[in-house]
Amino acid sequence: MSSGSSSAKARRTAARLAAVQALYQLELGDNPTGKQAVYDLMQMRQDDIPEKLVEPDSALLQAIVDGVGERLADIDSLLQGAIGEGRGLERTEAVLRAILRAGVFELLADSATASGIIINDYVNVAHAYFDAAEPGKVNAVLDKVAKNIGR
Repeated sequence: MSSGSSSAKARRTAARLAAVQALYQLELGDNPTGKQAVYDLMQMRQDDIPEKLVEPDSALLQAIVDGVGERLADIDSLLQGAIGEGRGLERTEAVLRAILRAGVFELLADSATASGIIINDYVNVAHAYFDAAEPGKVNAVLDKVAKNIGR
């Protein structure tokens, strides 16, 4: 589906999925900067994937990747509080950590979008990667963060 025929909602969802992929790459140390991670990801989408994909909202994609990088300490503190003592964010699987960080960033930065919409999109992103309990964990943790920040 080309970006001209994709809905704004589909483009935002694609941006959230792509942001999680870029954040995961950054955490693994595959790319030196958020801009490079986004560029590499978009280049791979063009070069390596033969079927047409929904084009991500590039502004949202870059905002999430940059925003998580800029506010990582605050985001991780909120996540640790929501996950609870003894579980440790650092012990959470890297893709799940990327999903949670992106979701928390959006809850902090985007007051115009209802928290339920943001949370639901990240639960759907989690379903793209996990079959087991992780989507439910994304829902519970992001909901708790949203309540903790007054959303």
